[in-house]
Amino acid sequence: MVPGMTRPVMEIERSCGAIVFREIEGETRVLLVQHKPGHWSFPKGHKEQGESDHETAIREVYEETGVRIAILPGFERSSTYSPRPGVLKTVVFFIGTYRGGTLEPQLSEVRAVRWMGLDEAAGMLVFDKDLAIFSEALACRG
Repeated sequence: MVPGMTRPVMEIERSCGAIVFREIEGETRVLLVQHKPGHWSFPKGHKEQGESDHETAIREVYEETGVRIAILPGFERSSTYSPRPGVLKTVVFFIGTYRGGTLEPQLSEVRAVRWMGLDEAAGMLVFDKDLAIFSEALACRG
C-alpha cells in the first residue's frame, strides 16, 4: 500500500434464507429457487431495517416462493463471499419447515421455484458452499 492511501471501504451486506423441507407423498423434498438460468439455490434475501435474521428468512421465503415456514431451532450456517468488487456479503441459512402456501415465484427476482427430491436438489446446486450447508442441514434434521 502506498503511504498516505487508505484501504478501500468494503460495503457489507447481510441476507438470510432457509433450506425448507417438506414431505410430499412419503418423500422428503427441498425447496429450490432459480434466480437466473442454470443457477438454483435456496430462497434468501436482504435484511430490512429492524428485522431479526429469522424474520428476514421467513419473509424472504414467502416473498420469493409463496411458501410459509417456521424456523427450526439449533441450525444456523453462513456463507460469506464477494458478489462484486467492494462488497462483502454474508448469507445466513436456517432450516425451515413447510407451514402452508402454494408455489408462486416472485417473478421480479425468481425465474422458477420447485420442490425437489434430495438427490436432484444436490445435483442442481451451483455453489459448493450451498451444497455443504445443504448436507449439514440434512444431517441436523435427522
